[in-house]
Amino acid sequence: MKISNRTKISIGEILELLNENTKSSLLEKHNISYKDEYDEFMPIRQAVVQAESIASLFGEIVRRRNDIRYDVVPKYRFDERWRELEKCLLLDGYKIEYTDIYKYSGISLQAWVTCKALICMAPYADFLLWEYLVLNLLLKQIAILKMI
Repeated sequence: MKISNRTKISIGEILELLNENTKSSLLEKHNISYKDEYDEFMPIRQAVVQAESIASLFGEIVRRRNDIRYDVVPKYRFDERWRELEKCLLLDGYKIEYTDIYKYSGISLQAWVTCKALICMAPYADFLLWEYLVLNLLLKQIAILKMI
């Protein structure tokens, strides 16, 4: 799973909301060092960004979302960070649904424009089929934009 620095920072921001015991156990469980060369604690965001692989940590955060949210007070802080993480993932080409992460290839505006151009060239008999396809593409694009 290849994710951007922006997404790693969002994961770090979610971890920063947790209490110290939960945070340290999650990082240790997934072999992410949060101590620097002088054996001093570094910021969690920095530890997550510097980690080579955070896929297992990220998977656990997604699976335990409700459990992690329970520990955060006030809840809106977690919800805001979670929505930000979902937006960052969409930009990276991934989507969270319930407790799973999926590779996501949303319909781009360029694809919609291309289909619209093809409609103009199609005979009338195919026009209704193309209009139906473009409408579906457009509805998916609108749903993506609402999430962002």
